[in-house]
Amino acid sequence: MLRAVVDTNVLVSAILSPKGLPAQLVRAFQAGAFQLVLSPSILEEVRRVCVAPEIRPFWRVPEEDVLTLLTDLERSALLVPGLTPVQAVRDPDDEKFLAAALEAAAPYLVTSLPDTF
Repeated sequence: MLRAVVDTNVLVSAILSPKGLPAQLVRAFQAGAFQLVLSPSILEEVRRVCVAPEIRPFWRVPEEDVLTLLTDLERSALLVPGLTPVQAVRDPDDEKFLAAALEAAAPYLVTSLPDTF
Protein backbone atom coordinates (compact mmCIF):
# COMPACT_ATOMS: atom_id res chain seq x y z
CA MET A 1 0.00 0.00 0.00
CA LEU A 2 1.14 3.53 -0.76
CA ARG A 3 2.64 5.34 2.24
CA ALA A 4 2.74 9.08 2.86
CA VAL A 5 3.74 11.47 5.59
CA VAL A 6 1.50 14.52 5.87
CA ASP A 7 2.59 17.75 7.53
CA THR A 8 0.55 19.01 10.47
CA ASN A 9 -0.56 22.11 8.57
CA VAL A 10 -2.31 19.94 6.00
CA LEU A 11 -4.22 18.03 8.68
CA VAL A 12 -5.21 21.25 10.45
CA SER A 13 -6.28 22.75 7.13
CA ALA A 14 -8.68 19.83 6.69
CA ILE A 15 -10.41 20.99 9.87
CA LEU A 16 -10.40 24.62 8.79
CA SER A 17 -11.54 23.96 5.21
CA PRO A 18 -13.63 20.75 5.02
CA LYS A 19 -14.26 21.08 1.27
CA GLY A 20 -10.65 21.74 0.28
CA LEU A 21 -7.86 19.49 -0.93
CA PRO A 22 -6.48 18.84 2.58
CA ALA A 23 -9.89 17.51 3.67
CA GLN A 24 -10.04 15.33 0.54
CA LEU A 25 -6.64 13.91 1.45
CA VAL A 26 -7.82 13.14 4.99
CA ARG A 27 -10.96 11.45 3.66
CA ALA A 28 -8.80 9.35 1.31
CA PHE A 29 -6.71 8.24 4.31
CA GLN A 30 -9.84 7.45 6.30
CA ALA A 31 -11.17 5.42 3.36
CA GLY A 32 -7.97 3.37 3.25
CA ALA A 33 -6.63 4.79 -0.02
CA PHE A 34 -3.15 5.14 1.45
CA GLN A 35 -1.28 4.49 4.66
CA LEU A 36 -0.51 7.61 6.64
CA VAL A 37 2.83 7.52 8.43
CA LEU A 38 3.29 9.28 11.77
CA SER A 39 5.83 9.35 14.55
CA PRO A 40 5.05 10.05 18.20
CA SER A 41 6.34 13.61 17.84
CA ILE A 42 4.19 14.24 14.74
CA LEU A 43 1.13 12.79 16.44
CA GLU A 44 1.70 14.96 19.51
CA GLU A 45 2.08 18.07 17.36
CA VAL A 46 -1.12 17.28 15.47
CA ARG A 47 -3.04 16.72 18.72
CA ARG A 48 -1.69 19.93 20.24
CA VAL A 49 -2.31 22.14 17.21
CA CYS A 50 -5.73 20.74 16.27
CA VAL A 51 -7.22 21.55 19.65
CA ALA A 52 -5.25 24.73 20.35
CA PRO A 53 -7.46 27.52 21.72
CA GLU A 54 -6.34 29.89 18.97
CA ILE A 55 -7.37 27.38 16.25
CA ARG A 56 -10.70 26.22 17.71
CA PRO A 57 -12.68 29.35 16.77
CA PHE A 58 -11.82 28.71 13.13
CA TRP A 59 -12.95 25.08 12.95
CA ARG A 60 -15.34 24.50 10.06
CA VAL A 61 -16.29 21.00 11.20
CA PRO A 62 -18.06 19.75 14.34
CA GLU A 63 -15.90 18.92 17.35
CA GLU A 64 -16.79 15.23 16.99
CA ASP A 65 -15.20 15.24 13.50
CA VAL A 66 -11.98 16.64 14.94
CA LEU A 67 -11.98 13.99 17.67
CA THR A 68 -12.74 11.30 15.07
CA LEU A 69 -9.79 12.46 12.97
CA LEU A 70 -7.46 12.31 15.98
CA THR A 71 -8.74 8.84 16.87
CA ASP A 72 -8.33 7.66 13.26
CA LEU A 73 -4.76 8.94 13.24
CA GLU A 74 -3.95 7.08 16.44
CA ARG A 75 -5.59 3.84 15.34
CA SER A 76 -4.93 3.64 11.63
CA ALA A 77 -1.68 5.42 10.85
CA LEU A 78 1.59 3.55 10.66
CA LEU A 79 3.60 4.69 13.67
CA VAL A 80 7.38 4.82 13.26
CA PRO A 81 9.88 6.01 15.88
CA GLY A 82 10.87 9.15 13.94
CA LEU A 83 14.35 9.12 15.45
CA THR A 84 16.47 8.98 12.29
CA PRO A 85 18.87 11.93 12.39
CA VAL A 86 18.03 14.34 9.57
CA GLN A 87 19.52 17.72 8.79
CA ALA A 88 18.26 18.21 5.25
CA VAL A 89 15.61 20.82 5.97
CA ARG A 90 15.80 24.54 6.79
CA ASP A 91 13.47 24.34 9.78
CA PRO A 92 14.61 21.86 12.45
CA ASP A 93 10.95 21.46 13.54
CA ASP A 94 10.30 19.84 10.16
CA GLU A 95 12.99 17.18 10.53
CA LYS A 96 10.51 14.83 12.20
CA PHE A 97 8.48 14.58 8.97
CA LEU A 98 11.46 13.65 6.82
CA ALA A 99 12.69 11.20 9.48
CA ALA A 100 9.29 9.46 9.51
CA ALA A 101 9.25 9.28 5.70
CA LEU A 102 12.71 7.74 5.63
CA GLU A 103 11.92 5.20 8.34
CA ALA A 104 8.73 4.06 6.64
CA ALA A 105 10.18 4.20 3.12
CA ALA A 106 7.27 6.51 2.31
CA PRO A 107 7.71 7.93 -1.19
CA TYR A 108 5.46 10.92 -0.47
CA LEU A 109 5.81 13.79 1.99
CA VAL A 110 2.92 16.26 1.68
CA THR A 111 3.80 19.61 3.22
CA SER A 112 1.18 21.86 1.64
CA LEU A 113 -1.68 21.84 -0.78
CA PRO A 114 -3.00 24.75 -2.90
CA ASP A 115 -5.91 25.68 -0.63
CA THR A 116 -4.09 25.07 2.64
CA PHE A 117 -4.54 27.83 5.19
